[in-house]
Amino acid sequence: MTDTLVHIARRRLALGISNVGFWVLVSLAGLVYLTRDGAWSVNQTGLLKFLLAAVAVQSLFDLVGGFFLMPPAWSASKSFGKRWFRGVFTHSALLCAAGFLNYWSFRWSNSFSLGVVTATLLLFFSRPQVLRLVAGTRVTRATFAGSSCWSAESLDPSFTGATCGLGAHAMPLIPDTWKTQLTASQLQTVLQRRLWEITRNLPARSLRFVLLWN
Repeated sequence: MTDTLVHIARRRLALGISNVGFWVLVSLAGLVYLTRDGAWSVNQTGLLKFLLAAVAVQSLFDLVGGFFLMPPAWSASKSFGKRWFRGVFTHSALLCAAGFLNYWSFRWSNSFSLGVVTATLLLFFSRPQVLRLVAGTRVTRATFAGSSCWSAESLDPSFTGATCGLGAHAMPLIPDTWKTQLTASQLQTVLQRRLWEITRNLPARSLRFVLLWN
């Protein structure tokens, strides 16, 4: 990555942190409001209005991150608007689905636990599928330095992949462009770090920590 791309990536990271923090505070305020007498009588029409307002607010974050904090070559691309709209729509749909899941979880069990656990597990075990839905990135099985991996055909220079799955079924998710952008020794170093995470069962530890924290 060039110095310009690193600067853009840092600003996008700051925006992402601010976005998450904003919704944490809004959720906390909403929970405080719902503990008031009679607040739980909010009907589905009111919930739908709140979700539409939430999508509108989230779109502002997406607009800043998608247009103003992207490399000029990306935002000038003819297909960029289509890909950006797809990402905004799918990301908002996932947020709304998680919201509805937790709403009905409380209605059924008087607790958010079932909804939180279900949403967390679905997102954790479907990272390649979510990446494909949100970003339109094709994810396939491939071999990197002799090891089986998920290969993501992403052109985003700030995308660094992940580790998907648990136990013996866990595999690294590697950007396809690294095959040409990294030397053999660099690619081997990155891959060994991901494999070290898998052999130490760190994905499972992280999942347990997230579930307990929530």
